[in-house]
Amino acid sequence: MKRLIQLFALISIPLSLVGNEPDIFGTYWNGAEKVAYYDLKLYKDMFYQSPKIMECFSFQSDDLDSTSTFSRIVAEARMAQIERNNLSPTSQTQALAQIAILGEQLLDDYASRMIRQKAATFSDDDLTSYFNAHSSRYVVDDRIKFRMIFKEYGLKPTSEKKDSVKNEALKILESARKNPQDFSELARRHSDSATAKKGGDVGWLVRNSKTTNPEFFNQVFAMNKGEISDLIKLPTGFAIIFLDDKHEKTSPSLDEIRKAVEIDFMKERLSRLKKSSQYEIENMKDAVKRNPDFIRQLRFLENAVWSKFYIESVLNELTLSDGEARDFFAQKRRQFLKPMMWEIQALCAHPDQKEISKDRIREHYAIQAARSKTDNILEQLKMGEPFTALARLNPPGSSQEENGYIGWITYQIFPYFAMHLKGKRVGEFIGPIWYEQAFWVLKILSIREEQMYSYEEVSESAAMLARQTVRNNIQRDIYQKQFDLANPRIMFKE
Repeated sequence: MKRLIQLFALISIPLSLVGNEPDIFGTYWNGAEKVAYYDLKLYKDMFYQSPKIMECFSFQSDDLDSTSTFSRIVAEARMAQIERNNLSPTSQTQALAQIAILGEQLLDDYASRMIRQKAATFSDDDLTSYFNAHSSRYVVDDRIKFRMIFKEYGLKPTSEKKDSVKNEALKILESARKNPQDFSELARRHSDSATAKKGGDVGWLVRNSKTTNPEFFNQVFAMNKGEISDLIKLPTGFAIIFLDDKHEKTSPSLDEIRKAVEIDFMKERLSRLKKSSQYEIENMKDAVKRNPDFIRQLRFLENAVWSKFYIESVLNELTLSDGEARDFFAQKRRQFLKPMMWEIQALCAHPDQKEISKDRIREHYAIQAARSKTDNILEQLKMGEPFTALARLNPPGSSQEENGYIGWITYQIFPYFAMHLKGKRVGEFIGPIWYEQAFWVLKILSIREEQMYSYEEVSESAAMLARQTVRNNIQRDIYQKQFDLANPRIMFKE
């Protein structure tokens, strides 16, 4: 505590100063008091002479936890070295030009923040007007939900094969019409589609879905709810359709899709605000270029004469005792954990990539085929088939040579897998898990439970984190007091 009091006393020197004002471009002068006074005086001058420009600095209330912009200013100011006694007129002009460019960058940063804030501020009336003007884009097209029994005869069938499949399909159609409630069971027993396991359920489709067979979709959309179709001929077989549900084209209300409308509204408004504010921003940049006194005064941010007393230099001297570090560790102990870990093997089944790139129906079938393959693999594993042998046939990416061995994972590494592994035991098979366009099956080889580190195990990192936390808290308080300016204002015209 004594050390912190001394630190604040050193930084707050300007508040107790008296004496004559130093000459900004005079000879070097010594003494922490004069330097601190100089710092405070220049800052106030900058604010009162060019308040709008000063408001552009990024290290204000919404950026207090980040010093990246501040560090960039310091680096530029140090490079410029604006000092009349040390620089020729030409060098001084070049240095001022460099800082003028920096001023433009700061202005751009500030304007971007203000524009985003403005775009996200709107009333219900604004949103309603926007929705009414763009309601056509939110119309939902006709959509249907259906089940299908598909009997396949292949790409190049013989006439005998085609007739045989057709006769079988007609018998199934007759059974379906006699007992419509058994359609799902008929699909499970007779359909050659990947949807057979789900009772032929294809799901919802929108009228404008991309498809290679528009005639088929037109026939299905012409059906009524609860109707069973005649045989529909497809390029590789015959289909029987049961229409479960049908929704006509609808225009949702604003309340039903408010979130989507808000996102669209803010995107368009942001673009419009950027264009409308550009003229004023450019005028402010010109004001920076025409104000050499303001540019010269930027030197207060860094000066080799008083670097010893500069905030960051002082904070770098901050140290904590072992007892203070231990207290911090006790309060933040949950940050020092050995995470729970699982050692796993994996295999996966990928959908046919040739089918994935085509229409939605074929993509759906390809995914269902991969799912069925994964289900079969799980059955083989339950029957005692070695995991390693199956992993060689269905490798997860580049792990083929290692028999599907992935290694140790945590919630930080493969969080999606870890979520499925929690609560499972060693030797269990977990799957299928849809991840990275494939169905995965995992095997747990071993588990290491979450553990707490002792202070002795992490003493160095705990002490370092404690020191950095205290340092950041002090630094944030100092910046907040030193750069507590009025809320910036730029007028926007829409």
